[in-house]
Amino acid sequence: KANWLINIIMGAMAAFFVGYSGYECIFYLRHSSDYMLYSAPWYTGIILCGILIAVIEIILVIIKIVMR
Repeated sequence: KANWLINIIMGAMAAFFVGYSGYECIFYLRHSSDYMLYSAPWYTGIILCGILIAVIEIILVIIKIVMR
């Protein structure tokens, strides 16, 4: 049961990242002038989100390996 739950969490996190990245790209294309005020590039949020999700996914994979 725990393996099933971990698989669901991993899939949901991957889907969230794809949706978030798509939303950010579309928002940038429509409102690119809003990002001229920031010193960081427009895709910084996507990178940070990707790093956070990658770390959590790695932790979940390690948990799955230990549970075997």
